[in-house]
Amino acid sequence: MNSTQLSNKLVSLTTSELARSILEFKGKKFSLSGYKPLEMIYDTDASMTTVKCCRQIGKSVSIGAILTAKSIARPYFNSVYLAPLAIQASRFSKLYLGPFADSPLVNKYFKDTKNASNVFLKEFSNGSKIFLSYAQTEQDSDRVRGLALDAMSFDEVQDCAIEALPVLYETLAASPYAFKRHYGTAKSELNTLEVLFKRGSGCEWAIKCTHCNRWNIPDNLDTCLAMCKGPDGPICSHCSGRIDVTTGRWVAARPNQKDHLSFHIPRHVLEARIQPKMWRELHNAIATYAPMKLANEVFGLAAGIAGRILSQREAMLCCNPTRTEFDRGWPQDARAITSVVLGVDWSITAGVNSYTVITILGYDFMGKCYVLHSERLNGIDILDQVRRVEQLAIIWNVSMVGSDRGVGQLQYELLKNSLGPQRVIPIQYCAAKKMLRYDAAGGYLAADRSQIMDLVFLKMKLGRDKFETPSWERMAEFWPDALSIFEEESLSGRRLYRKDDGACDDWFHSVVFAHTAWMCVTGQFELLDQMTYSPEEEQGWPHNLGDEGFGGI
Repeated sequence: MNSTQLSNKLVSLTTSELARSILEFKGKKFSLSGYKPLEMIYDTDASMTTVKCCRQIGKSVSIGAILTAKSIARPYFNSVYLAPLAIQASRFSKLYLGPFADSPLVNKYFKDTKNASNVFLKEFSNGSKIFLSYAQTEQDSDRVRGLALDAMSFDEVQDCAIEALPVLYETLAASPYAFKRHYGTAKSELNTLEVLFKRGSGCEWAIKCTHCNRWNIPDNLDTCLAMCKGPDGPICSHCSGRIDVTTGRWVAARPNQKDHLSFHIPRHVLEARIQPKMWRELHNAIATYAPMKLANEVFGLAAGIAGRILSQREAMLCCNPTRTEFDRGWPQDARAITSVVLGVDWSITAGVNSYTVITILGYDFMGKCYVLHSERLNGIDILDQVRRVEQLAIIWNVSMVGSDRGVGQLQYELLKNSLGPQRVIPIQYCAAKKMLRYDAAGGYLAADRSQIMDLVFLKMKLGRDKFETPSWERMAEFWPDALSIFEEESLSGRRLYRKDDGACDDWFHSVVFAHTAWMCVTGQFELLDQMTYSPEEEQGWPHNLGDEGFGGI
């Protein structure tokens, strides 16, 4: 092959490969050495991407490199860089985008010199353009409304109102690409960046320990702190053995979200940021920063993330990778299931972010819980939903159905008529000193919401010894319902469980209702009216929790 043929040969490169081939920054050849987790962020062509990270990990450099490389790779490709403030857009243009556009190879073959000095517009000889602007509220969208774009990159999106995004997205409506990219540093739980991250796949850089073969997933403050206790580098949060961050891989909390990939990047998973001097600085930050500042600035976690009662790592430890499907009936196998119950969390008809979810649990004689079947009903016809519960109850020959009474009184009456009053118990959440109390006048079981949820969370936190589900992939649509729940304190000082705005928690509550039904079946609670208790018992736990104590844990 002669030189002419070689120069005309088409070469397929990823965005990261192209950036490394032609870009320079501060007089040096651009490199991702020491930044392995960033490669997937460069190379993905998902329609939407959200990157939640800590400070000082090369976020702005990456945005500039990605914008430049994609503009070069696609002729007539129009992008916009958006920041909340004008000064941020101007600074990014001068410090990051400008230097990449001035790389020798870019300057020689791709640079359009007509508007080289324009801070808010970068043009290339292939017809591609990068616009720079700023927007913080919906009213600011007029600045970019007239543009026809192929890609939109938001920087510091945590300071942008989430209501502004849909209006800004309309500039992408005519594009065959319509790439939406969001970058920022974590702040609060309800911040725009955190909301976007939770809507996406929720990818974490998971590192397997070669000493104990367990995974380290830095999705909460405790795990991050444990991984950073090593004197000269990251260690396993389980056995304290040294771990190699370059062996990690991205693991998604919500793998079904393939069109919206979201990534979390704490400082200690990047090889370039754990060199001796930087590792000492990280330890100094841990020793001196307040917890909120430490979570945001160093670990890229939303403030309050420590209030998560269950982490993704703990949820994954409940999953049995060999069980790739749900059971089809009462299992007759080595699990030795002795009780099968059903729980159903009813939705409000046509409610938003609320679904009817059915879960069937099996228990062995030691009280270990197995998730045998779960399904989410998307229809809104009450009769169809009740018939499905009846069908599953008969197929599985369940001992009892725990039915949500909150919005399901009509459904309970229908189930009681078909399955019999002894097989269906309505459960009403309340706030009370007692965990469980049977209200004879109302004919329902009153359950203190926090205490009864505690029972299920405790089983989950104990892992597969007490709570087992099918594989992570099979449970991908259900586990986020449990991971969306966090703990907070009310104005009166009472401990409460809340869920993320816009998130679902229906599957978790279907498990709670099923578990409560099992407690009744196994005699851990007897359906006695409150008046049968003595004054002394009123101050303690519910009547007859049995020798197993805390809900059969």
